[in-house]
Amino acid sequence: MPRTPLPCDADHSTAKVSYRVVPWQRRKGYAREAVRAVTAWAFAERGLSRVQWEHSVANTASCGVALACGYRLEGTLRSAFVTADGVRQDVHVHGRLAADTGYDVQG
Repeated sequence: MPRTPLPCDADHSTAKVSYRVVPWQRRKGYAREAVRAVTAWAFAERGLSRVQWEHSVANTASCGVALACGYRLEGTLRSAFVTADGVRQDVHVHGRLAADTGYDVQG
């Protein structure tokens, strides 16, 4: 599989997606729009079977974006992330499968 902008595992047909939005551009729908576009591309153009998303449990906005983009909350990784100041945090894992139905990644 050629190099892609997503961390991909060609053997398992999976990838992880992440994003960052500068503070003054948050809550404008840019993250949702970008994640939907990358998800559609990953399934349609790359033929991936699964895209995964992880975020700090403390980041409720990111959780909302994941759910709005059709990523199901699959579980919590306890104490899996360390912040810049050394504080350990739990991480939510969300997953979206190419086979998931009832959701249009374009809209």
